[in-house]
Amino acid sequence: MNLRLNALQIRLRKEGRNVRIVSGLDNAIFPERNLVEMNQILQENFNFVRAYFEGISMKIDVQELDEICFSITLDHLYTYNVSGQKEMRLSQRDMEHPQTDDVIFAYFKKKYSKQWLQKSADMLGVDLAECKKRYEAREEFMDR
Repeated sequence: MNLRLNALQIRLRKEGRNVRIVSGLDNAIFPERNLVEMNQILQENFNFVRAYFEGISMKIDVQELDEICFSITLDHLYTYNVSGQKEMRLSQRDMEHPQTDDVIFAYFKKKYSKQWLQKSADMLGVDLAECKKRYEAREEFMDR
């Protein structure tokens, strides 16, 4: 099953009792799910994430915004799924969680080796100093 989210082409396929979701950047498997359910969950949550960042990420290219928003969506949904949550609906609290920052940092570090911190700040709608502070806090947390 193919799913189109703005310019993104997403592939969902059944693998036994699981659903695999593949995009140009992401690949995740969701145990004990069905195609119709995951299609609806992805669309609703992507639209929520996209709407959340659309207003604060004005300096980000539309294609990049879609890619990052899909990565954020998939990352949070995967976390929900492996933690056993049946209701898979993202919230503003998820968008403000450091896990979201991690996805953004990883995306821009991979794409822009020198400008990644500024691009991350633009995506998050914060100044460079605040973005650097968030990144350093995450690094410190991960090193524990």
